[in-house]
Amino acid sequence: MEGSRIIEAFAGGSLVAPPSKVARIFIPYAMRAKKVDMKKLKHAIWGILTSRESCEDKNYNDNLRIERPVSFMNMYTTLPKRLPSKLAENLSAPLAIVALLHLANEKTLHIVGNEDLSDLTITQG
Repeated sequence: MEGSRIIEAFAGGSLVAPPSKVARIFIPYAMRAKKVDMKKLKHAIWGILTSRESCEDKNYNDNLRIERPVSFMNMYTTLPKRLPSKLAENLSAPLAIVALLHLANEKTLHIVGNEDLSDLTITQG
């Protein structure tokens, strides 16, 4: 008798309506891993940040400093011109941000978003 009351509680009109299902959404993402020489990428970014025209020397100098604030948008648009063609082909904004974060850690850079978060300003502290 008691078992039948329990079954009745979980059947019929006393059930909660099932949640609505969301349609499947396609989100584009990289289908293959990109191979990027992070050292060359960081070297090129550091050359842009320190306003050096040439990035020929293999050891980027620790004594160089960022002389003026640099916008991420400007740095990112200049970056492919400073990279080898294969590396420029595989470049993406997330990879550039990761390389910038590595440099920020190594060179004590300050990265600040503007008010509407549409760009970043990079300075050295």
